[in-house]
Amino acid sequence: MLEEAFVRTRSLPRRREMIVLNQPEDVVQRMVNVVQPDSYLRPHRHTTPQKFEVFTPIRGTIAVFVFDNDGEISRCSVLRPRGPEIVADVLPPAWHTYIAIEPDTAVFEAKQGPYDPSADKEFAPWAPEENSPESAEYLELLRSYAVQ
Repeated sequence: MLEEAFVRTRSLPRRREMIVLNQPEDVVQRMVNVVQPDSYLRPHRHTTPQKFEVFTPIRGTIAVFVFDNDGEISRCSVLRPRGPEIVADVLPPAWHTYIAIEPDTAVFEAKQGPYDPSADKEFAPWAPEENSPESAEYLELLRSYAVQ
């Protein structure tokens, strides 16, 4: 299943695909996000209601970012399946995102449910919108911070 998703994401416009492992009404949402390094996941937070979110790569490397309310990076954790860091636990109401450092990355994610698409996340007003001209530049800024 992952190998097929890796192939698909290489040609998808968003360069990522979510494999949902739960039902929308489940108390815990579980998914695998297959993501390529040039995919931009706009920073966001979960506040209605407040929800934790956990990330762990099952293949590849990611950098998880937590931001303050002004958009300054307050934490960057580089996670790999074999460590030294393997999981990030983002507590509400933190602004956060992650980027794939390697091609064909797969990330297991879990967060509190149930899933309500109308209230799932609030996008950071200081972060570029997905597919905007500024988003590629912002993604590169995050990447340069992660690989220092």
